Amino acid sequence: MTFTCETDKIFPALVAFQGEASNPPRSADNPYFKSKYTPLDVVIDHVKPIMLKYGLAVIQTPCSSEEGVGVQTMLVHTSGQYILAEPYMLKLSKQDAQAGGSAITYARRYAYLSVLGLAPDTDDDGNAASEVSKSSKQDFDIAVYVAEKNAEIKKEFGINNTALKEVVDEMKAAGKFANKPSTQMTKSEYDSGMKAVREALLARGNG
Repeated sequence: MTFTCETDKIFPALVAFQGEASNPPRSADNPYFKSKYTPLDVVIDHVKPIMLKYGLAVIQTPCSSEEGVGVQTMLVHTSGQYILAEPYMLKLSKQDAQAGGSAITYARRYAYLSVLGLAPDTDDDGNAASEVSKSSKQDFDIAVYVAEKNAEIKKEFGINNTALKEVVDEMKAAGKFANKPSTQMTKSEYDSGMKAVREALLARGNG
């Protein structure tokens, strides 16, 4: 982490921000870790008004290397002072645009909250990191993709987790959805199944 030579404006502003801001609500479900998390758009909407009040803003730029993709995050103040965090890099399990996009979104969410001193998700004492390292079949990027897409379809059709699960189970019974945990599916398997779910919801008059 690096700073401008002068920090007499940005540090007090950050302290004032942290004194007023709260952790954003965990409004989405992550089926991989059976926990709740805060989507990036909710994070930004939650903290932006307080940031603006104290002259703060966050700038994030995607970055990549042979190791994977990630994001570099800068907290800036209206005085011109800034705090520049080290790049937050994530190794990809597969090399395609969707995996890269999911990883960058994931990195942005964590880095955004971290530079502000807020907590992104429930503290699991490192268990999630341990489980990811143990499993070669269950990769975080498909888990994040599934969680985000589930949140989108629930919002689009105005349904809850229970209603979505019921339709998914029906599609699995009908052979229209891969009959295995979503985090073990390929993106194409998941997308094909959710297409059937969407069609079923539309046929029922949802949306």
